[in-house]
Amino acid sequence: MSGTASLDPSIVTFSRSDFDAAVAHAGRVAPLLAATFGPIPVVAGFLPDAAQGRVVYEVDVAGKAPASIATVRVATHGQTRSYLALTQNGLLWQAHRGALEFHSWAPQAADPLVPRFARMLLSASGTATGADVAQGAAVLRGLLEGRGLRGIAVLDGLGGIAVWLPLADASSFEELRAGLHAFADDAAARNPKLLTTARPLSERGNLVHVGVDSNAPGRWSALPYSLRAVDGLPMVTPVAWDELGTVHDGDVTASSSESWFAARGDVFATLLTAIGQQPAARLAVPGAARTLAIELPDELPDPRGRIIAAALAILADGKARDADTLLAEALARDLVPKSTTRKYMYTALTEYISRQKGHQRKPLIVQDIDRKFRANHPADDWPAPKVPLPTRTSAPDTAELTARLQSTARGHDPAAFETAVCDTFAGLGFVATHVGGEAAPDGYVDAPLGPLGYRVMLECKTAAGVVLQPDAVEAAKYVQPYHAQYAALIGPAFSEETALASELQTHGVAAITVDDLVSMLQNGCDPYELRTLFEPGFALDRLSDLLWERDHGEAKRVAVVCDVLLEAGRREQLTAAHAADPASAPRIDEDAAMMLVDQVVVGEEGSQRACTRDEIRAAFEYLTNPLVGRAVWADDEHKAIVVARGLD
Repeated sequence: MSGTASLDPSIVTFSRSDFDAAVAHAGRVAPLLAATFGPIPVVAGFLPDAAQGRVVYEVDVAGKAPASIATVRVATHGQTRSYLALTQNGLLWQAHRGALEFHSWAPQAADPLVPRFARMLLSASGTATGADVAQGAAVLRGLLEGRGLRGIAVLDGLGGIAVWLPLADASSFEELRAGLHAFADDAAARNPKLLTTARPLSERGNLVHVGVDSNAPGRWSALPYSLRAVDGLPMVTPVAWDELGTVHDGDVTASSSESWFAARGDVFATLLTAIGQQPAARLAVPGAARTLAIELPDELPDPRGRIIAAALAILADGKARDADTLLAEALARDLVPKSTTRKYMYTALTEYISRQKGHQRKPLIVQDIDRKFRANHPADDWPAPKVPLPTRTSAPDTAELTARLQSTARGHDPAAFETAVCDTFAGLGFVATHVGGEAAPDGYVDAPLGPLGYRVMLECKTAAGVVLQPDAVEAAKYVQPYHAQYAALIGPAFSEETALASELQTHGVAAITVDDLVSMLQNGCDPYELRTLFEPGFALDRLSDLLWERDHGEAKRVAVVCDVLLEAGRREQLTAAHAADPASAPRIDEDAAMMLVDQVVVGEEGSQRACTRDEIRAAFEYLTNPLVGRAVWADDEHKAIVVARGLD
């Protein structure tokens, strides 16, 4: 590229034909980029010195952009700058000034400090070749799909490949970058002869480098359809995965892009639409099991992103809060970045709820009519019991069973996974039978509950990540021949697609993930309480209900009733004793007990829920049980109690 033929010689120097081709190309891609990305911050790259091939980037356009050109003010690297906003006329303005390249850090259009895409940049080091880079991209693709994620391969025009990941819910670039580093390090550890994440160039050897540091405000990489300021003006080209190795940098240029778009259309937008919503949490490398009451499970099409996880942690006490209160508590507990706004938290929560419902999944958070958010379980605004409720111990051999489940679920030995699943159910108290083989179920389990017993048929699916062919029909077909009541599909993870949710309901099958089984083990679940998990649908939705009921359900309310009766009843009895007239002491019958309890939980604690007669009766039965002995019946009809021992 030589000569001077730009509208602004102080900025760019290259040939008239190159300039004309670049401007025409910008006219083709500007509306596409504006439609896909919105007015995000853009950095333009110019080539002022053709001899050195040196690209100079224009970051701050303050004082340069005319009033008709939109800008975005963003604080990056400790300085607030006016970035060019990605609009059709903004890109064309820069192209007419001689801009060849357009870069961004790919944030959300509504907030330049919040990611919309993650980008992993692959480049050859040392003697590594373009074929090696393509192979490295394919490896990343496989690992991503193993976590239920899909990316878009984009040839970067300079011999590298960028993998773009659309994400529905990443809350901050800092959190996203940490997840990407962990993912890239894991990929390199699995493929040490191909990939490296070493930062110093001298330590990369002859490997393909996976870089993720550009995922930060003020750091950028080339946008799809940008040109590159090298000979031929190659286009940054999105391709289908099966085109890697057949489509190369330079196949599409500023001069040839018109015919390429005529034949292919907006490839990036098409691939983006096909991928749809994806949770950022799936970038996490599989590790230890999670606590359902606080952290968001991988299987759901929502993030275990920082905003949602923070809200779940705060709402775990059962009380509703508005967005302002949630944000204040999240900031005080350092659960979200200091830059998080009330608007962003409110939007993240409402969009999460909408997405979950759209996927026919139960959102773990709901919004009440007064716009307050709470955990999606029966409200619990009662005080905590004076004595903590007893906790379940984990099932025997939980660690060993967990390790077997996690290793065999993603392995290549289906029989080993089937055996691990059966042994896990045995550890949960079932009688498990492994069958396996052709034209037979993988196994079944029986709940040893006497007349309440039931049988579940098991269909086990191994996969690198998400089970790609869950086949609910296969799971259900042995229910009648084996006289079972339920069928369960077991696998490492299942798709969030609504088609699977509908199929589970149609064929009466429960989808249970490895993480679900691990949670059952860790929480010491038993066959009686697990029965509801085998109803059609995703077991995780009901598992969270089960664990919530333990901490916030009837047992807690009866415990609080017992506390009040022991304290208030003892106090009333002491008053009567001082009066030396036991015969006229008030009787603690059901009605008196209800008034005593409501005075505390409603009158003093402000609860919206009064106690019930059934809860009073349950407390009476508990306190007068000979093994407890805190109270005794005041009469032979068992209508009233006397407190024998107050709270310790």
